[in-house]
Amino acid sequence: MVLFDRKTSLLGRVCAGRGTHPGTNSNVRERTSIGSNATIGMGAACARDVPESETRVGAPANAVVRQDRNEVFA
Repeated sequence: MVLFDRKTSLLGRVCAGRGTHPGTNSNVRERTSIGSNATIGMGAACARDVPESETRVGAPANAVVRQDRNEVFA
């Protein structure tokens, strides 16, 4: 089950996997899919698909950590 904060904006159809964690005030554009166990940071603007187990932050949302491969992006 995915719990979205009242302040999270889902603009149109969004497909979210299990264990997804969208941050407060984050914006997710229409026709975007969010993979299982993905995290979207607080206030992030997500316009592209988010793969499984990835953390994205910022506006526009950029990858920071990919948990399944233990990759960290600067």
